[in-house]
Amino acid sequence: MSGPPAQTEPPSRPSEIGTAIGEQEPEGFQHRSTRPSAQPSESSTTRPSEKLNSSAVHRLDSGIEQHIGGKAGIDQRAIKSESLSSRKITNKSMLNKKHTKISPNKERAVAYARVSSKRQAEEGVSLDAQVERLIAYADFRGLDLDPDDIFIEEGVSAATHLWSRPQGREMRKIIYQERVGHLLTLKMDRLFRDVQDCLSSVDELAGIGVDIHILDQNGGTLDTSNAMGRFFLTNIASLAELESGQISERTKFAMKHLKDNAKVFTGPVFGWDRDGGDLIPNWLEQDKIDYMRHRHYVQGWSGNRIAKHLNELGIKGKIGGSWTSSMILRTCRYTFHENRRMFKQPKWWGKEPYHDSVSFT
Repeated sequence: MSGPPAQTEPPSRPSEIGTAIGEQEPEGFQHRSTRPSAQPSESSTTRPSEKLNSSAVHRLDSGIEQHIGGKAGIDQRAIKSESLSSRKITNKSMLNKKHTKISPNKERAVAYARVSSKRQAEEGVSLDAQVERLIAYADFRGLDLDPDDIFIEEGVSAATHLWSRPQGREMRKIIYQERVGHLLTLKMDRLFRDVQDCLSSVDELAGIGVDIHILDQNGGTLDTSNAMGRFFLTNIASLAELESGQISERTKFAMKHLKDNAKVFTGPVFGWDRDGGDLIPNWLEQDKIDYMRHRHYVQGWSGNRIAKHLNELGIKGKIGGSWTSSMILRTCRYTFHENRRMFKQPKWWGKEPYHDSVSFT
């Protein structure tokens, strides 16, 4: 692999890009990162009532009793509507109480659908297919599945515990508060990817009389209403965890191969330019990287101080924007920059005292 043509102009010397290496500047600046939080927002999850027919949700009529043949009869639709509206009241004490009685409303069901990527969530193709299958199965089995009881998780990984996901928590509240008897999902990996998560959740639901139905399990349907179903469920969960681990191992191996050969493996990287499918050093940016590393490791400058210094000099990141302490430290510690040794250095490289002053290993 050959390197890029050497830049004709050497980088600015330390006197031009900032204070000389031997000089020290007063700290006097505490920079805070402004990167957005990685916590999912409430808007990342939607209730199916936003996509499905809102008329499916019955509303409480002004008169609950209706007269039939001179006798008062109870409006069953009004009772169901009152149950649905009761969700607005959170009864936390019910979540802490161990229920051991079988649900009296055994035919009531909830359903769970999930997509792991934001792109799938935005396109909605996978979600629509899951919801359609869930409704069809409930109708075939004679289960009472209201559209508002289909909980849709968007852009959340199965590695997160089921009850720790936003819609998973909401579904658990409904199961406990309204004594649901069935939980439907299309595939095992929509609910679980971890054996411990699967076993603990299945045991908890079995303790309150809730059966789990997996609609698409190698062409058949699996439920935990009998011992054989529970046996196969635990074994399938083990296989799902094994598959997840193997996918992770293959991904790590592929990424390492790309990095070791300076191939494109991610988005823009400060210090590197794309050349088709290859990454080649941007020596002017590599010069700035060595400057940061020398200031940090040799002279003991903090990430905040280096970020303030570069921002004052007008030095931008790979895609623009100001430097932060976390960006500085991440750049200094990124061992991928050592791959620049695979390429021919420009003639001016090594003339500055900070060039290669700190080893990457």
